[in-house]
Amino acid sequence: MYINTSHTPDKKNSYLNKFNKKRIQTTDKENKVQNLSNQSTNDDCKSQCDSVDYYRHENHELKRLVFQLKFEMKSQLESCLIEQKLNLKSVVQKYTSFIDELMTQKNQASSECDDWKQKCEQQQQIIEQQRQQIYNQSQIIQQNLFTIQHIQQEYQLELIQNQMEVQQIMNLKDQTIDELNQIFLQQQQ
Repeated sequence: MYINTSHTPDKKNSYLNKFNKKRIQTTDKENKVQNLSNQSTNDDCKSQCDSVDYYRHENHELKRLVFQLKFEMKSQLESCLIEQKLNLKSVVQKYTSFIDELMTQKNQASSECDDWKQKCEQQQQIIEQQRQQIYNQSQIIQQNLFTIQHIQQEYQLELIQNQMEVQQIMNLKDQTIDELNQIFLQQQQ
């Protein structure tokens, strides 16, 4: 940003100091003139009055210069403020569009997150259902195993019982054969 430095604060202070100095000198001269008018002749008084007029004129010029300086500084300040306002406006627009873009990205990411969250919840429900099915099937398998073990035990008992019956039958057969052999022997004698 460019600022005209032809009337900087230092220059302004310099003008104001000159102005104050001239004003003090003018006031001193006026006081002297007043005193001299009471004490001296008309000619001395007239020369002092001319001097006072000169300083009044200088004072008037200094006031005009200060006014002009103030006006120029005000114009420069206004143009500077307008330029800064335009710069600020462009910066605000830039960051507004940047924030809008970020908000759009945030909304898209939020929407995607909601979709993924919903999919995840659905997958968790499916997994929970499958886990329940697996648990139910494991219970059924456990019951079937108990049933099979029970059947095996019954089969073993029945097999043992059948073996005992067979053994009894075999014993009976052997006994019958022995008896028949004895009868046959007795008949042969």
